[in-house]
This record gives sequence, C-alpha cells and structure tokens, in this order.
Amino acid sequence: MTEPSAAPPGAASGGRRAEAPLATVAREWIRIGVTGFGGPPAHIALLRKLAVDREGWMDHDEFEDANAACSGWPAGRGRSSAGSASSSPPS
Repeated sequence: MTEPSAAPPGAASGGRRAEAPLATVAREWIRIGVTGFGGPPAHIALLRKLAVDREGWMDHDEFEDANAACSGWPAGRGRSSAGSASSSPPS
C-alpha cells in the first residue's frame, strides 16, 4: 500500500517547485488585500496558506526564512511580508 503524497495540489512533480504565474500572484495578492482584515498577522497567515499549503510555491522553512528576513525591514514594511511584493522604497 502506498502512502499519499504530502505535496500540495499546486506543487510540481519530481521535487520541483511549482511555478507562480504573474496573473495568479496578482489575483491572490488583491484577494489577500481585500479580505485580510487583522493586519500583518492575518496577511502572513493567508500568505502561508497560499504559498506553502495551497500552491506549493515554497516549503515551510523557506516561508519562515523569508518572513524572518522581512521583519528586519524598516518602518511598516518590517511588520508585513506582504511588503516584499512592493517595488517602491520605504517611506
């Protein structure tokens, strides 16, 4: 009897990471922005569910490392890993 795969549905087979199409990323970031009431803690939880659990764009450790790196950014961007999608400099 074989065990079920632990990979999320969006993950690529063969140990490769799933690709993240720009249209999907934009749609999901907008959805998180509109529905993510509760500030950065809610955004981080929604981003983890999207990027790790649902789409398989990164694994748990990569997400935690990225979140830790973003927390070192100045001002409000340091409190939200969603700020990493922005290309404008911190104000």
